[in-house]
Formats: sequence, C-alpha cells, structure tokens
Amino acid sequence: RYFSHKGITEEKQVERILFNIDETTVRAWVRENEKELKGLTFAVFMARLRGIVLSTEWDWEVAQTLSKKQGEGEGFMSWVNTLREANDILAAVPRFHIPSNKLRDHILLHCHDDVRREYSLGNKDCCYDGIEDFHKWLQTVADIDTVITARKNQISKYIASSIAASAKTHLKNITNVKSANTAGTTGGEKDKGKGSGGGTPKSNVTARVHVYPLTAEERGLLNEHSGCYQCRRVYVDHRAANCLEKGKALTLEEYNARRLTPEMAATAQVAFAKKSKAAGGAGGGSVTIAAVFEELSDDDEGSDAGSEYVFPRHMTLSCLVSAPSIAPTAVKRALIDTGAPPAMISLTLVNKLGLQTRKLSRPLEVSGVFSNGTKESVRYR
Repeated sequence: RYFSHKGITEEKQVERILFNIDETTVRAWVRENEKELKGLTFAVFMARLRGIVLSTEWDWEVAQTLSKKQGEGEGFMSWVNTLREANDILAAVPRFHIPSNKLRDHILLHCHDDVRREYSLGNKDCCYDGIEDFHKWLQTVADIDTVITARKNQISKYIASSIAASAKTHLKNITNVKSANTAGTTGGEKDKGKGSGGGTPKSNVTARVHVYPLTAEERGLLNEHSGCYQCRRVYVDHRAANCLEKGKALTLEEYNARRLTPEMAATAQVAFAKKSKAAGGAGGGSVTIAAVFEELSDDDEGSDAGSEYVFPRHMTLSCLVSAPSIAPTAVKRALIDTGAPPAMISLTLVNKLGLQTRKLSRPLEVSGVFSNGTKESVRYR
C-alpha cells in the first residue's frame, strides 16, 4: 500500500527502504550486501530479512501464542490483542494463520471457561452470534468478562472478611479465657480473708477453652509413662482431674513444645529411672516395704485361700513399678490400696522384674481379717 501510494516501481522498492532499518545487525548486513540486495524484489528481500532477524523456528514459536488459553485473572481484551498480533505476524504462513471467518470460533474456544459458559447461557436466539461487526462482538464478550471478574472479586472480599472476623472472634475467646482465669485466681485470693457472708458473689464466667486434641500415639505414650492428659507431661504424680493446669487454654506455641514423641518419652524414662535410683540409694527418709507372698491363681481370688486370707474380687488397674534396681516397668494388673502401709507383691512378679529382696532386721507385722472372722497378724522377715 505504501509503495502504490507513493508510485514506487517494483525494482525501486528495496532501494527506498534499505537504509531506513534501525536494527544494528540488519544495518551491518545491508552494508555488506548492498549491491546484491538492491537487485532483489521486495518479496525475496523480506524472505532474506526474516532469515537474518528471526530464528529458523520463529513461526512455530509465534504459533504457540495462538494456542494459549485465557489465563485466570487475565483481561479478555489484553489476551485477544496478543492473539491477534501473533496472527497478523503469521499472515504469510498459511498453515498457522487463522482466517478472519474462523477467528471468532478460535477466540471462543480458547477464552476462559467461565466466559465461554456465560456466553452460552446468554446467547439465546443467537443474540451474540448475530452481531456482525467483529469489534462490537469483541466488546460484548469483553463486557461478559468484566462482569465475571467483578463477581469473583466480590466473592473473594466476602471470604477474606469472613476469615478475618472468624480469626478476631477466636482471638477474643482466647483473651476471655485468660481474663477469666486471672479473675478467678485474684478473686479466690481476695475471698480468703472474707467470711462466708461477706464480699461480692463471684460471677460464673463461661468461656470457650481451645484444647488441642491428643493424637492416638500421644495418648498411648502418656498411658505407658504415667502422664497427664492435661499438661501433657510424663512421670507426674497427678492426672488430668487434679492437674493444676486444668481448664487452661494452651497456646499454639505451648502445644507444639509439649507434643510428645517416643524419643522424648524414652529420654524421660531414663531420667526418671536415674532419679528413682538416686532417691532409693540415699540415706534417710522412708522406704516402702514390699511383703512377698506366693502367687495366687485366678480361682483363688474372691475366695478363701488356705482358710487364712480372704481375697475378694477387686477391680485392678495398670500401674508403674519403680525400684532402685530396675527402670520403671509397667504392670497391667494391680490393686491400688492407698490405706495399706506395705505394698503386697507376688513372688512371681518379683522374679519377673528382677527385684532385689533382703531379710528385715526386725520382723514386719501385718494385720488382716481372716475367713474365720478373727483379726490376726502375720510376721514377715
């Protein structure tokens, strides 16, 4: 069009544009081959120029732009302009170039799924397909994309505000728990010096306590190593019911710091064994005495045994046996009687655990109620 408007003949076309090229590499190529290039037709010159400027697979590289779909968050018109620019570059490559009568179908095929879905729903009686002007049709599809983008932004803002409100409520609950615990402790200290009728009655503050659940592994380790479900510590002398931290909300940092692992439990077991051994070997202090008796069968329990002792059916529990000579060992069947001064243990279990026995310097007298209803005592040495 430029040449025809200026009235430039075909043999002069190359000469007129030869030194108007700014690219440095091309200018050097023109200087070196000036005479040869001036004698070429414009079509042959452009073919030679593409070989200098473009790579051997430039058409494939540009064609890949045509096959790209509209990305998430990518504006429709921006994507279409990039596609049309690539298509114009490929105008001289028929195998890749998209003809004008097929460009609409190509755009609808590669636009975002939401845009194509909304287009299909609104295309009743072919009201969109019937738009003859291509630019007007493009603007119609662009308007659909704008509405979809605005709707997505509104939903995103709603979700973000909901998450922020939920986080704020959660933080407020944690603050209320801490305030309630502080108020309860302070109120208890103040009420110590007041009579039963004095002072202001306490208000029942009910706040949600966030408890991070124990895993099955942690629960098993706490059971095995005399642990507390509340404070998550092992080898303690309390349980969750009487734990000093009962009702306290754990922060995420405290929860992560107290997560029990088999390695941590094993380390605590070794430390507890050393501590128990040191305490048992030190002089002074009270020493629990274990009276050893012959093993009873399950049939003997709950009946008279040799017309001497009555062994009723009791509920047994699992416990941890600790002695200076052994590491803490779990026993699955034991009767816990805190009112009995001595600890009664079978000879079989003594041998199984490898407990050390010794002869008492003075006989130990153990009293009991026997099957004949009389109170007698037994002397152990």
